[in-house]
Amino acid sequence: MGVDNGSHVMGYAVMDGETILDAGMVKTSAKDQGQRLSVIYTEFCVLLDQHKPDIVAIETPFINPKFMNAVIPLSHSRGVLVLAVAQRGIRRMDISAPSAKAAVGAKQKGKASVQCAVQVRLSLSEAPPPDVADSMALAICAAQKLASEAVQ
Repeated sequence: MGVDNGSHVMGYAVMDGETILDAGMVKTSAKDQGQRLSVIYTEFCVLLDQHKPDIVAIETPFINPKFMNAVIPLSHSRGVLVLAVAQRGIRRMDISAPSAKAAVGAKQKGKASVQCAVQVRLSLSEAPPPDVADSMALAICAAQKLASEAVQ
């Protein structure tokens, strides 16, 4: 399972190799941070309990000095995801955005490049939304890392 965390939108993709079992977004419009985190945590727990993934790949934070005000809310949302995974004893894999992009062959910067690369790689009729495409790339990257671990 790949998860692209955000403070208002969380993309997720449950995959078996490169087969999509479920994918979508958890969205919250709550203005209160505690309410947003509660929605993300609750909905993520439902997904974990429903799909029972062997591993969850969560994007590591990318810190851009231009957007320092976003780092703390993103860290909070990532924290509730890490908590939910740990509570269930599921293995977590932290993956950087550049690693996920490389795993699907995205050559350029930006979310559109990942969307296009995921669409081509998974033979999708249309590009998935950006947060879903990122979560698919994370799941693919995790599968590749697991495969390389098995070889070693």
